[in-house]
Amino acid sequence: MVLVPHPDAAAPRRHRGGKILSAILLGVPAVLGVFISGVVVNHVPLDPAHLAMALGVVVVGSTVFAALGVVIGLVTRQESSYAAAMTVLMLFSIVGGLWMPREMMPDWLAAITTWTPSFQIADTGKAIMSGLSAAPVQAGAVFTVWTALFVALALVAFRRSASSR
Repeated sequence: MVLVPHPDAAAPRRHRGGKILSAILLGVPAVLGVFISGVVVNHVPLDPAHLAMALGVVVVGSTVFAALGVVIGLVTRQESSYAAAMTVLMLFSIVGGLWMPREMMPDWLAAITTWTPSFQIADTGKAIMSGLSAAPVQAGAVFTVWTALFVALALVAFRRSASSR
């Protein structure tokens, strides 16, 4: 991808925001497909309100990973961006407790786990689906901090790539 500097100072933010929004919009149909197949094929007994809440968690949580994808796309070459993305996502899934329960992790890793977006998406989604109380404040804080971090990194990377041309 070739990025051309734009004279408008807000252009980098709009461009990155557009990339993040398009990544989210591309992912939502897949998530909807999983939810619909769960209800129709597997007869998952959930009311529409719980499904809507779970979809909301996935969409908001996906914002973090969409912003991460923009960063990876800006700091890697086209040939290596896929490998970089898979490596980073694999690390997030391991540290986020998606491969093994937190109880099996070393204490230091288990302490970090709850502060990852991957854990918050899974944990909040499980709580909603099973009717337990979720921790929306912590999940929201985790999503906000990680998204802000990745958006800031994307802006820095965009400016560096634009100034090096």
